[in-house]
Amino acid sequence: MFKGKYTHTIDAKGRIIIPAKYREVLGLKCVIAKGKDGALNIYTNETWEEFDEKFKLIPQSDPIGMRYIRDFYANASDLEPDNNGRVMIPQDLKDFAGLKKDVVTIGAFDHIEIWDAERYRDYTENSTISDADMMAALAKYGL
Repeated sequence: MFKGKYTHTIDAKGRIIIPAKYREVLGLKCVIAKGKDGALNIYTNETWEEFDEKFKLIPQSDPIGMRYIRDFYANASDLEPDNNGRVMIPQDLKDFAGLKKDVVTIGAFDHIEIWDAERYRDYTENSTISDADMMAALAKYGL
């Protein structure tokens, strides 16, 4: 599982570094896709295969399910970190996440999130969800 927060920059060739602690869990190959709230998500191949199995259950006659499958898979790419842990993020995903220079990488349980540093700061500082709201929502799950 992934935890922690790291800040770094996109290098001159457009690559970012996957922190060493995350690389240990990711392995040699992983998948990047659009996430929620303007972030990008990186998944292990095992987690991605779990998505595959779940999406197989959606019938092709379900227009909403098929729309989601098409968007989710069309905007995903395989990644292979180099020997230094750097990955090249496809340009369309960089554009989606607004990645410029400074990025924040956070562990989010079963995946990694990549955020533009300014967007992440805005997200965390301007959240409309109070601590009390969070605690009440989590209590429903026994947390």
